[in-house]
Amino acid sequence: LSGKSALVVSGIANPAQFETMVEDLGVKIEQPLRQIDHATVSPVDALNLLLEWESLDDPSAIVITTEKDADKWRDALMQERASSIAERQLVYAEGYDKLLATVWVLQVAFTVPSSFAQTVSLQLKD
Repeated sequence: LSGKSALVVSGIANPAQFETMVEDLGVKIEQPLRQIDHATVSPVDALNLLLEWESLDDPSAIVITTEKDADKWRDALMQERASSIAERQLVYAEGYDKLLATVWVLQVAFTVPSSFAQTVSLQLKD
């Protein structure tokens, strides 16, 4: 992924940490798209992602999302693709096809502080 341009999409509690992880892989973040933690992905969100990705004017740009958010985004994008076909808006359908082919899913890595782990362990013993 090093050297790639990307939109980074996340709906997690600490998106900055995820974005730093992506940057550490050598990815140039063009635009972070942040949602609140556990947010649903609406049809408008899917269309906005498509338009934002197309506005990058970089055919090699990718989309990176968290493992937690991947299914929500994939489902919304596929639903909007199907709607575009049904409404004969084939330009949008082709855009969704291209966008879906660029999505990368990354697992979020994190470390639990030992003090927190000890506190949880003690609570579980009680």
